[in-house]
Formats: sequence, structure tokens, C-alpha cells
Amino acid sequence: MDETTQKNKLKSWVEERDSILSEISILRDEKEKLLKSNREISESYTRTCDEINQSKGRLLELDIKEKEVNDILSTELADTLIKKNELESKIPILEKQVSILESEKKSLIDSIETLQSINSGFFTKNIELEKQIGGIIELNEKNVNVVTSMMESLKVSTKELIDINKKNVEETNIVIDKLPRMVVELQKRGLIKKI
Repeated sequence: MDETTQKNKLKSWVEERDSILSEISILRDEKEKLLKSNREISESYTRTCDEINQSKGRLLELDIKEKEVNDILSTELADTLIKKNELESKIPILEKQVSILESEKKSLIDSIETLQSINSGFFTKNIELEKQIGGIIELNEKNVNVVTSMMESLKVSTKELIDINKKNVEETNIVIDKLPRMVVELQKRGLIKKI
């Protein structure tokens, strides 16, 4: 092999080596860029996973809170409806009792009027009979006064009870009326899911 050929071969190898080294350098730079990009993507992925886990945690908390709110609302509504029904069922009974007492009062007044009428008819009879009838009338009048006083007290108590029951029914109706708005407000705030 002559010297020129060797020089040409050597030159060719040098050029090839320089080309390969240049390519290696370019590939090394690309590798660095890829590694850097990979690290950034990995960090971004980790952050995204953390955010997803935090979001899942918040969603779980909100689900628990929503269930608690729904349970409270359901319990309060059920209790309110039970109280309303109890109060509404008591009103007719109390009104019936007042009616019965009114009837008894009228019966007693009729009895007194009858006795007074009898007393007038026998007025001309002897004083002893008059005293006896007067005593009966006085006793009956006392009884009527006692019954009337009791009736008035009972009427006042019954009216107060009826007024309280009616007020409670009205308040219950107000609560029931406002409940849907409360639910909508809670839904707007994201405390409960829309059903």
C-alpha cells in the first residue's frame, strides 16, 4: 500500500471519526434536552397527581358534608311534619271538648231557669218551702257560678292552646315553605348535589 493511499484512508477515517463525534455531540445534546424535558414532565405529572389526589380528598369531604346536610334536613323535615300532624290532630279534639262544655253549661242554665220558674209558681206557699227552694236555688247558682268560672278558665286555656297550636302549624308551614329555597341555596353553594 502506498503512502498516498494510506494518507487518503487516514484522512477518510479522521473525517468519519469527526462526523461520528459531531453526531455523538448532537445526540448527547438531544439526550440532555430529552432528560430535562422528561424531568419537567415527571415533575408536572407528580404535581398533577397531587392536585388530583387533593381534589379527590375535597370531593370526598364535600360528599360527606352533603350526606350530613341531607340527613339533617331529612330528620328536621320529618320531625316538623310529625309535630304539625300532632298539633293538627289535637285541634278538633279541643274544639269538641269546648262544644261539650258549652252544651253542659247551657243545660245547667236551663235547670236553674226551671227551678226559678218552679219557685215563682210556689211563691204563695209557706215560708219553709220557700226557704228550701231558695236554698236549692242558691246552691244551684253557686254551682253555676263555679261551673261558669271553670268554663271561662277552660275556654281561655283552650283558646290559648288552640292559638299556640295554630301558630305552631303556621310556623311549620313557613319552615316547609322555606325548605326548598334552603336546599336550592345549599346546592348553589355546592354543599349538596342536585337531586
